[in-house]
Amino acid sequence: MNHGWIKTHRKITEWEWYQDSNVFRVFFHLLLTANHEEKKWRGIEVKRGQKITSYQHMADELGLSVQSVRTAIKKLKLTGELTHTGTSKYSIFTILKWETYQIDNTPPNKPVTNKQQTTNNQSTTNKNDKKEKNVRMKRITVAGKPATEHNPIGAQIIEAMILVDRKNKRYYGIPVQRSACDFLIEEYGLEEVKKRIGFLNRTNKMPFFPTITTPVQLVDNWTKLENAMHRYKAELETKTKREIL
Repeated sequence: MNHGWIKTHRKITEWEWYQDSNVFRVFFHLLLTANHEEKKWRGIEVKRGQKITSYQHMADELGLSVQSVRTAIKKLKLTGELTHTGTSKYSIFTILKWETYQIDNTPPNKPVTNKQQTTNNQSTTNKNDKKEKNVRMKRITVAGKPATEHNPIGAQIIEAMILVDRKNKRYYGIPVQRSACDFLIEEYGLEEVKKRIGFLNRTNKMPFFPTITTPVQLVDNWTKLENAMHRYKAELETKTKREIL
């Protein structure tokens, strides 16, 4: 498991989860520990790019809480980085596009001729053009999921968000925003999400609260919003006690 390499491009700094430390750690932990060859485990075929583990075991390995790992996994599923199936005892995590993180183990010992360099440059250009096209396609259908396949209840979240920022009117058919709505409903429930959205017009103007105007931003900043609300309540209670005294 500790042999071999994975490749990471410098553009990883532009990855949408790069600044989310928990998501970044969970994803790269899976990249580094997933099977690099097909194997069997207790009669189960585990393919390349898959890992059998549990939320608790991963939490122990990373020094995170189980809830933090669960939330990170749901975010990675949201943007199509991985999938998982599971039982009450373990989960099988599958890294999508696993092969893009693998490298040819042949060491580059031979000198490169001018002809080879020209060919390689042309090949790299073609690959980059194809990659850019794939990125544009991903923006249209995130994780291959058209907007028509999203939970229709998510429209209620967008409706509530319109009261926060009218630009959300454009987001009914935007896959990444609808995927965020699906995540929020599955993770927290519709009523709790709408309750939090109801606070945003006020909290967006308050110090130490995150600014949230879209479903995606609500997913990214849910924990920060929760912590800020706890802090605000604690300060309010302290102020009330002082006034009584």
